[in-house]
Amino acid sequence: MVWNDAAYGAEVNLYGLKGLAQGPMRIPEVDFAGLGAAVGAEGVVVRTPEDLEALVRWAARPAAERPFLVLDLRISGDVVAPYQEEIIRVNS
Repeated sequence: MVWNDAAYGAEVNLYGLKGLAQGPMRIPEVDFAGLGAAVGAEGVVVRTPEDLEALVRWAARPAAERPFLVLDLRISGDVVAPYQEEIIRVNS
């Protein structure tokens, strides 16, 4: 699984809030599912809970008949994890 927020999220949350330029902290959206597929894995981009059905289908196949699975989980960069909020509070 790849938690893909198209950014260095911790840096955006901490340094971006301090007024530093966020451009260098943002990265172009990388297709990790495609990268996995390029090396023989099954790759799935997950944007909605329904997209996780691919994981259910993959897990239902016999182990000898399924390649490695790469889940490219596209997550919101707008959501700040509670632990990150604590780091921001301490460093403010």
